[in-house]
Amino acid sequence: MQDIFHKDYIQLKNDQLKEIEAIKNAASELAQLIPEDYSGTKKKCTENAMQHLEECVMWAVKGITS
Repeated sequence: MQDIFHKDYIQLKNDQLKEIEAIKNAASELAQLIPEDYSGTKKKCTENAMQHLEECVMWAVKGITS
């Protein structure tokens, strides 16, 4: 069975670290464009946008480190 939970530390290569940093920097820039001061339906939409942006970063990093 493949170790899908990465219980052992995996030493990342420099190119992997650079890719992860670029992804996180780009996501951070995008997150700054998502308004936070809405209420009601607009607030729910912006919360969903942030949640899915975080999920996108997570999957991208997992793809690099797997």
